[in-house]
Amino acid sequence: LEAVGTALHGQYTYLSSRAMYKTCLDPTVDELRKTCQSLRRRARGERLLFHYNGHGVPRPTANGEIWLFNQNYTQYIPLSLADLRASMVGSPAIFVLDCSGAGRCVANFADRTANPAQGPDAVSPRPNAEGVPEGGLQEPPQDPAASAPAAPSSSFAEPPVSWSPWSEIVLAACGANELLPMEEKYPADLFTACLTTPIKTGLRWFVLSNLLSMKGVDPAAVEHLPGRLNDRKTALGELNWIFTSVTDTIAWNSLPQRDFHGLFRQDLLVASLFRNFLLADRLMRSLGCTPETQPRLPPGIHLHPLWQSWDLAAESSLSNFLGLRIPPRMPLPGLDDPGLACQVDQIPQQQAASASPFFAEQLLAFEVWLEVGDLLKDGPPPHLPMVLQVLLSQAHRLRSLELLRRFFDLGRPAVHLALGVGIFPYLVKLLQSPAPDLRSVLVLIWAQILTVDASVQQDLVNANAHSNFMGYLVDPSTPAGKASPQKVKAAYLIAGMCEGYPAGQVKCFEHGLHTILLATLRAYYPNQQPAPSPFNSGEEYHSDGSTSDGGNSGSSSRASSPADYRGDRSFSASGDRSRDPSPHGLGWGARA
Repeated sequence: LEAVGTALHGQYTYLSSRAMYKTCLDPTVDELRKTCQSLRRRARGERLLFHYNGHGVPRPTANGEIWLFNQNYTQYIPLSLADLRASMVGSPAIFVLDCSGAGRCVANFADRTANPAQGPDAVSPRPNAEGVPEGGLQEPPQDPAASAPAAPSSSFAEPPVSWSPWSEIVLAACGANELLPMEEKYPADLFTACLTTPIKTGLRWFVLSNLLSMKGVDPAAVEHLPGRLNDRKTALGELNWIFTSVTDTIAWNSLPQRDFHGLFRQDLLVASLFRNFLLADRLMRSLGCTPETQPRLPPGIHLHPLWQSWDLAAESSLSNFLGLRIPPRMPLPGLDDPGLACQVDQIPQQQAASASPFFAEQLLAFEVWLEVGDLLKDGPPPHLPMVLQVLLSQAHRLRSLELLRRFFDLGRPAVHLALGVGIFPYLVKLLQSPAPDLRSVLVLIWAQILTVDASVQQDLVNANAHSNFMGYLVDPSTPAGKASPQKVKAAYLIAGMCEGYPAGQVKCFEHGLHTILLATLRAYYPNQQPAPSPFNSGEEYHSDGSTSDGGNSGSSSRASSPADYRGDRSFSASGDRSRDPSPHGLGWGARA
């Protein structure tokens, strides 16, 4: 019993290392109450995880009661789920119920976990190309304070900022009248194994379910697959990476955008458990059980075509590892020359196992969709979440960014879809990349994002993106007075970062934006006499970001601030602004 508790503790720690876990082995009601209340006080408003491993005890009752021990461990004592939820675990929480008849407990959660806009048993379908789910559009409750006239909406819903309508989430191993599978070839707690160790459990199921390709393979061999789950360069890590991509894509194609964001993008532990639950749903159904969740997931997820891609990746990895039926010569994926081949037995085992063509094939599928697909007629591209995962691969990063830029060229709906997938944090992180080829694509992508969502100003300033964008304006590779798409987009981004955002204006002024703009205008209009500048006219900007006085000994060594020239100056441009009261207002930027 202690070994089971220790193993489960370690598996959950891998899913979310920042959380605190505590095991209760055969607890009494008082011991469980004390432990849960202690963890709730520590968690405060965060979500609490309650994992019930009910093997070897009676099934839950129809009234929603699970079984614990008395003080002397001589008989079982029923514990009401209402008491467990109200006075022990609290809210928000996620309950994992691994026991026979677990579906009896799910009905007791329906009253509090229901989607407030749809009811406890409603399942929101995936929106179509017009953004309307089948059966009509169902909007969530609106805040009365947000009743101001809305801007013209696109045909796709904008990505939600924060949405989690379920205070209690339930993952149940089987239906109300079902028993857990008792196959000796599988772990006794198969549902828990799927949730906490999905890769090895999924590989074991694949070996046992595919007798043709895995004939003669010992299922225990999957325990010795080399590598680490968090190292994508190894066989095990790459399979984990592919599994995350497949389950994310299945969920994105099956759930409405709000549901996907609430379950797969807000909480790391909840997202991991729901990804793994998709595998558990597939495996348990093959053994005669029907796992249930609250909130309910759409039916048919276990039959999604992308599971075949996962099966192919698993078969390829196991074949490479075990040396099964590999052709004597085969091309290495990812090489420039498709005809280049080498002997497989000359490839190091780890390198051969990690040379999967999965992501290259998914990028090719996305590229084909960009060529022949139609966003309005065909709906969103099914491979879009794969692009997010491919951004983690240095080998395919540039190609994925190029395809993403082409997708963004489809307009506002395409940008909303990509942001809804969760690609924004990755693009922010890539702003720090020193690679010039990546930066040239990123500036085009960010220009599209800023056009759709002006609130990214703060993220761009926090990432010091203004310094990168200003570098394009003084790029020595572009002849003076000549405009490149990157230079134009960079100027647009800088203007967007400064518009109505004083923090962005200050940052750009501190990095010498006024001198860059002055030098840029002189390059474009070399024969025109410039008007007197309110700034230090002798200051020059160099490509490394430094400034100098240009040899004018009479000029001040400190660049003047726009605040020094507020005085009686004003700016007007076609009635847009007649006077800018801000000390770092846009009037001076427009004047320059």
